[in-house]
Amino acid sequence: MDVMHAISHKTATLIPCESWLPRNHTVQQARALFMDSKFDVNESRDMYANYMVFLLARVCRLVYSGSLQQDEFEAEWIELYTELDRWWQDRPAEMHPVVSMFKDGTPFPSILFCVAPAISGTQMFHTAMILLIKYKTRVVRPLPTLAVDPVMRKSLIWHAKCVVGISLSNSDHGCLNNALQPLWVAGKLMSSKEEQHIIVQLLRDIENTTGWSTSWRIRDLQEHWSY
Repeated sequence: MDVMHAISHKTATLIPCESWLPRNHTVQQARALFMDSKFDVNESRDMYANYMVFLLARVCRLVYSGSLQQDEFEAEWIELYTELDRWWQDRPAEMHPVVSMFKDGTPFPSILFCVAPAISGTQMFHTAMILLIKYKTRVVRPLPTLAVDPVMRKSLIWHAKCVVGISLSNSDHGCLNNALQPLWVAGKLMSSKEEQHIIVQLLRDIENTTGWSTSWRIRDLQEHWSY
């Protein structure tokens, strides 16, 4: 909820990222905590998704706080960009989609997962990438060279369409609730009336299905689209 509030209000999380961790641990040590071998298979899957929530919190602090000097911003941006790539490349098998494809004549991909952590974790990954890419112009150094890097060089629009496609393809109620702010971030990048209509209908369906209010975000998107 803190991360969703941060995205909605374009601010850092109310609870500082360091306070999410045990005392005397830095954010750079967080990966080891979330990937601890003591977790069983189900716990490990949940914690892998939880780590993406933490990374998204760090991204919100970076892009919205405005408190860093240029060199500090650049160093943190590069660190997060590299860590997001690592999260993507190291995903366990159950975090991968069972279907990922664009169908002819449809603006959004079908991206189907078997487990809820994969749904929300991947959707938050794409949201974090959108926010990072939007603020990339402040990074003057060349991007880091990554060993396997097909997804990290994708466009804002590609990441945004994945955010929408994930919610269109997966009906888990908890994940649909988590999707409201990612859909707002992604929806602002959609320019065609067809894409916009699909997103509005999706948000209405989420409200009807889960009871979670989405109408206010529909109004925000329509205002952004100049309806």
